[in-house]
Amino acid sequence: MTTPPKPFRIGLLLFPEITQLDMTGPYEVFTKFPGAEVHLVWKSLEPVTVNGGMRILPTTTFEACPQLDLVCVPGGGGMNPLLNDAETLALCDERVHGLARAGCGRAVERQAGCDSLDEPRDAGRFRRDPCR
Repeated sequence: MTTPPKPFRIGLLLFPEITQLDMTGPYEVFTKFPGAEVHLVWKSLEPVTVNGGMRILPTTTFEACPQLDLVCVPGGGGMNPLLNDAETLALCDERVHGLARAGCGRAVERQAGCDSLDEPRDAGRFRRDPCR
């Protein structure tokens, strides 16, 4: 009897004033990956109001979030407060194996200690290797 394959766990970081398309575009792609388990992650399960007024429901909290294989940090005007938010930076640093970003999510990655993103080999928006 074979063990079923472990799911590839992806988290999309939600936050107030996120650019909705920077989250929902990657979400649509990630949900099509065979074996993917996609989580919308925020500090609470309360609806998050995004740029333009849409409200999106997180599926898990920072505390309850499983270890992730990939986290996507979308962009948007609301990401500036995240640059000094210890809980958010800890999620990006401690709970993931790799990071992806959309829009201006790169700044949060840098604050979480992913300084090697400035290397020339990082020509795209996705990062496969660990931050640490």
